[in-house]
Amino acid sequence: MLENTLSSYPLTLVFNIVSGLIWIGLAGLLPEPMRQKTQVVIVAMAGGVYLIGSLGVWEVPLSLALLGFAYLGLTHYWGIGAAWLTHAGIDLLHHLNASPLVPTLPLSSVGCATLDMVLAIWFFCNAPALVPLSIGRFSVSHTLSDQP
Repeated sequence: MLENTLSSYPLTLVFNIVSGLIWIGLAGLLPEPMRQKTQVVIVAMAGGVYLIGSLGVWEVPLSLALLGFAYLGLTHYWGIGAAWLTHAGIDLLHHLNASPLVPTLPLSSVGCATLDMVLAIWFFCNAPALVPLSIGRFSVSHTLSDQP
């Protein structure tokens, strides 16, 4: 069993990095400010996933910290990035505590932490659209070329 788990680490990491890049590609298609506001809601909801008590009294303050960063994300992309990093930290604590997100998948918390870190990097770069898109009156602003 342990050998199967260890051999699954590379696949888990690659799968979740690719999943994060797909998320970024799709989320980047949303126009501003919808992109930022939508991502704040998603990361705030993700903060509630781990209120299951397996980390004891630490669940509440960690989730409140994540929620605080998400609130800052309403006006600053770095707040969303910090919230995703907080979520990644909670994921890793759950993995080390042998209480993964999905009990039947021992690496689910590691996978989630990997995806969270990919997203955090994107948000620390101010969440640019990877491809500029303009269809009629719909236009995706804030692309990589807009960055200073």
